[in-house]
Amino acid sequence: MQIRKLTMDQMESIYQTDMQEAFPPAELKPWKRICQMAERGVYTGYGLYEEDPLKAQKLGRNLRAYGFFVRCPGTGDLLLDYLSVPKSYRGEGYGSQFLSYLPDLIGDSRCLLFEIEDPDCTDDPDVRKTRLKRQHFYLKNGIRATNARSQVFGVDYRILQYTPDQPLSEAEVMTALTEVYHTMFPEVWFGKQVYIL
Repeated sequence: MQIRKLTMDQMESIYQTDMQEAFPPAELKPWKRICQMAERGVYTGYGLYEEDPLKAQKLGRNLRAYGFFVRCPGTGDLLLDYLSVPKSYRGEGYGSQFLSYLPDLIGDSRCLLFEIEDPDCTDDPDVRKTRLKRQHFYLKNGIRATNARSQVFGVDYRILQYTPDQPLSEAEVMTALTEVYHTMFPEVWFGKQVYIL
């Protein structure tokens, strides 16, 4: 397996296919917004690829997992905007393998933040179960819970953190989240569509 930086063409292909199936419409940014952030140098993607040509040929596609990231230009702090595994490869450990590359992907950045849909913000037991399963996936892969919460365009999130060294304090998490969100969203959206709780 090998992790590789994605080109914009590769990211668009993933966005138009895999991501449409993997994420609820409310969670998907318009592709135009992603392009705008990429043009500013604050958005990038990585793919986990099967490098064995026989396995890749047998399975028909060598992309096994992908992640899209926002990087705050001032601090270098990151937010994992999207992480998924193409549908036909789920349940085989590729998401965990992708996360095992986090030390390489974040480089000398202080932290990587994660948004997960808040399990407590739904009345549907099946949705809650799915959200708790996602939370467990991150926690079992060394990502830490925080007390930070946010609401972005009506979607309620819990914030998790990954740090190569000591975890950030709650105050540092809130500061990092604020800075990353200001990288992602125009000021006019704060207090209307973007809330840090």
